[in-house]
Amino acid sequence: MMIQIDKTFLITEYNYYKHKGLKYLNDNLIEESLISLKYAAFIAWNYPILYNFIDDEVENALDEISDILNKNKGVVFQGNENKIVFYSGQIIDYGGLTQQYLYFLVENGYQILFIIPDIKATKEGSEILDYLNKNNNIELFIPKSSKLSVKIKEINSRIDIFKPSKAFLHFMPHDVEGYCVFTKLNIPRYFIVHNDHTFWLGKGCSDYFIEFRKFGCQLSMQRRHMRSDKIIYLPYYPIEHIQKFQGFPFDRKNKIIGVSGANLYKYYLDKELNFFHAIKELIIRNENFIFCLAGFGDATIVKNFISQNNLQNRFYYVGKRNDFNEFIGNCDIFFESYPLKGGLTFLYASKQNIPILGLSNHKNASGGLEDWIETGNYKQPNNFENFIIQADLLIKNKDLRDKNAIIFSNNLFNRKDFTNNLKQLLEGHKEFLSCKFPGLLQLDDNYYLNEFISVTGSSLNYFYFKFYYIRNISDIFERFREFCSIIRLNYTVLKLKQLIRLIMILIFKK
Repeated sequence: MMIQIDKTFLITEYNYYKHKGLKYLNDNLIEESLISLKYAAFIAWNYPILYNFIDDEVENALDEISDILNKNKGVVFQGNENKIVFYSGQIIDYGGLTQQYLYFLVENGYQILFIIPDIKATKEGSEILDYLNKNNNIELFIPKSSKLSVKIKEINSRIDIFKPSKAFLHFMPHDVEGYCVFTKLNIPRYFIVHNDHTFWLGKGCSDYFIEFRKFGCQLSMQRRHMRSDKIIYLPYYPIEHIQKFQGFPFDRKNKIIGVSGANLYKYYLDKELNFFHAIKELIIRNENFIFCLAGFGDATIVKNFISQNNLQNRFYYVGKRNDFNEFIGNCDIFFESYPLKGGLTFLYASKQNIPILGLSNHKNASGGLEDWIETGNYKQPNNFENFIIQADLLIKNKDLRDKNAIIFSNNLFNRKDFTNNLKQLLEGHKEFLSCKFPGLLQLDDNYYLNEFISVTGSSLNYFYFKFYYIRNISDIFERFREFCSIIRLNYTVLKLKQLIRLIMILIFKK
């Protein structure tokens, strides 16, 4: 029987592993408790099932675990003002917000203890690793143990030796290790909110929360019930990956090039693919218009759309471009992803004076671009009819493209303002960066959750990751049951390497 996940199923799963974690804690089984709570947080992160996007009960349990594991709890050390600990749950070159804060700290002469909780969290950050290892003011620390409880102890010990004066926290949303380390640390802790649209752990282990847009500020105050004086509004800037432009897979002479780029799931959240159909309409209306989609993920759906609609010479899927910044700079119009916007890609366009067009969507975490940056009286279209009208005008009229580019090019998402504002924060001028976004948060919770549930392969992905996460707190019978769930869903889409890994976990937990 095909297994389908829905809200009831996900909440049941969440509560099961949450309460399993609480029971393990009551029985003093700390490692098992951490694993269970981490998996519960993983569910809430990947599927927006919790109205508050936070769980104080889980965080209170992690506080208790921290008390058990940290022998130096309550000890206040005299931190060196020039020393800062920077904890990053994972590193991704040109992704997340690691590099923006790291570069600032280095350029301002701080000594940094840079902590990554697991060597596996570095696989997409080779350039960041190289930067860390070559800089004399940075000490890189990665705990050796694979056990969560031991990692926490190792990190605690290293911080005690380093004696920082401040901490910057760049958590993964389900980061139980980081939470347990920093919840008892008696220095100012700045939580970098890079997943403002999802559940995350961290409310109880930080002093200030750095948000980058209106949506995040409103959600933290109105749903997470966080004090406004603890929320800092500090827009970031994109890290440019300077590469020589690799060209187009077609002759661009006398063509108007539209481009969009994101993780492909952001387009697939709309099962009707209305955005792609709108692009098709623009292609039909304009003989000189060519569209390029840059992105990463399973490209089967977009490739099928291109072939089924005979768009092979007008709609190009170009994959993940290492020259993404230059690629956008050589196009004529940047189109935001839909139905879920990206947080970085539009900034590459705005910085290079490329006109931007997208659709506002207040049912999910996207909002309108005017909610990200101040655009005067400009409002994004909120339906496909107006989107097609505005896009058609931009394709046909260069003056309109130039005017559009001016609207978006002057914004706070730039390195100069980021640097000045972060200096203000560290000098204690928090009121200068206080959150000033009145009004009610706009979000349709059921619509938002159903977007994620409806993505092709959602059930398979859920059980695959569940099997991986719970392997050390489940017996052979439970692992076999989850293994069968994966096989029943669709074993044919599993790669041989994945299937072998699943069998190894089934037998050996490894």
